[in-house]
Amino acid sequence: MPLFRQGDNQCLFIHVPRTGGRYVTSLFDDPEQNIACAYHKLPDSRDKFIRGLVPMHLHYPLYNFYFPAAHIPHITVVRHPYEKFVSQVTEMTNRLDGDYHIQLGNLLTSPPKEDIFREFIIFEREVNSYHINWFLPQYKFLSPKTNIWKYEWGFGEKFVKWVFQKTNIQLRLRPVEYKRFYTGAPEGSTENKIKFPPQIKKWVKKYYNQDYKRLGYV
Repeated sequence: MPLFRQGDNQCLFIHVPRTGGRYVTSLFDDPEQNIACAYHKLPDSRDKFIRGLVPMHLHYPLYNFYFPAAHIPHITVVRHPYEKFVSQVTEMTNRLDGDYHIQLGNLLTSPPKEDIFREFIIFEREVNSYHINWFLPQYKFLSPKTNIWKYEWGFGEKFVKWVFQKTNIQLRLRPVEYKRFYTGAPEGSTENKIKFPPQIKKWVKKYYNQDYKRLGYV
């Protein structure tokens, strides 16, 4: 869970998976602007687990307990639930995981069945992807004080102004390099993007209905 600091100004970045978090972290990590990126009170925390979860993807209220930063602003990025679902499943197809590919193959059977879709989500949430929290509803990451930016709004000048408004940290837009989750096609590329049957979009909206309602997606 990254903590960003510039002079006397700090903020905690709540990293919702598959919403551009590694890019945002790399954008903040800018020594030339005196912005430091640290993992609050957990040295080398990326390599440790907290209650079976990677610290960078902790949800609420766990991060409040393990990263005591209630006195500083919290910011996060959220994403349209269906686009997030497609993005994470597309990325995961590079896994060498037999159980995962069996589950995905079942999901893509024709005609698709809603019970198989729910089994896939439950398998990912509780077993295969539990440690990285990829399939946890996004609203479960949000505390009452979390400031929300939407992935669809982009990461240009408006994002920079929003960050300054919420945190008093002054970002600069610049090319950044960051480690992709998997090798293969660049993140965000439509190449190799999985094309799901139309029913899947309806079932994603049904399963993640609280994300649609609370985050204002349709």
